[in-house]
Amino acid sequence: MDTSDEQLIALDEALTQLAAEDADAARLVNLGKVMPTDNRERLGFVEVCQLQRRHVAGARLYADAFAADPKLADDLKAAHRYNAACFAALAAAGQGTDAGKLDDREQRRLRQQALAWLRADLEVLSKRVQRSPSVERQVTRQMLQHWQRDTDLARLRDADALKQLPAQEQDAWRKLWADVAELLKRAGDAK
Repeated sequence: MDTSDEQLIALDEALTQLAAEDADAARLVNLGKVMPTDNRERLGFVEVCQLQRRHVAGARLYADAFAADPKLADDLKAAHRYNAACFAALAAAGQGTDAGKLDDREQRRLRQQALAWLRADLEVLSKRVQRSPSVERQVTRQMLQHWQRDTDLARLRDADALKQLPAQEQDAWRKLWADVAELLKRAGDAK
């Protein structure tokens, strides 16, 4: 991790203070001395959010990182956009230390953000399958199979969980998972 220990300690203290004050987690990026100044710091802070199960803050930091450098999101090897989608999915499901007081509107926004991020990755993976040799196809299959098993996405993938969402969202998520299965098939997977 490139982020300094002092910065991580300051972030930890600020996150603890936010939790103690029951403050809005979105204020994370406006905490003065712990405000990340670049993507290196944002990604370091994301690691702390992961450890502390601060999924709302993690999704927000990723969104800010992608806004600062859109190419960062397209790095499939680093899986930043996928990880961001997982943060958003978990937060939308009310999981994590900073997601307990999210209202329905914010949960819906986070689910939509997760869907957009996964769709963007799926588009990049689809292009990869169209032009890639078998080694790349194997990596793509492994990634998509992980998507199908990752418990972080279970509440946006599993049939019973989807029934809890508004009908329009259910359809969008079912379409995503059908498209994932189709791309797996195109990549040479027998599933």
